[in-house]
Amino acid sequence: MLKAGIGRLGPKPADDAPNAFRHILVWDRFGRRGQRCRILKNTDALCTVEFEDGYRTPINRMALRRG
Repeated sequence: MLKAGIGRLGPKPADDAPNAFRHILVWDRFGRRGQRCRILKNTDALCTVEFEDGYRTPINRMALRRG
């Protein structure tokens, strides 16, 4: 019964993919302002992000915007 309900919803849109780079760094950190990234680990004030070139770093969540 549950599978039938899920099948009717169809596939997820591409921007909801778990590996999508949906965030943009808005603070000037590491010379990467304006670059797209994805969140790997999220805590209260910090999150670990990965940029499209594979560089990973912890950063303040206020430095990111959806985009």
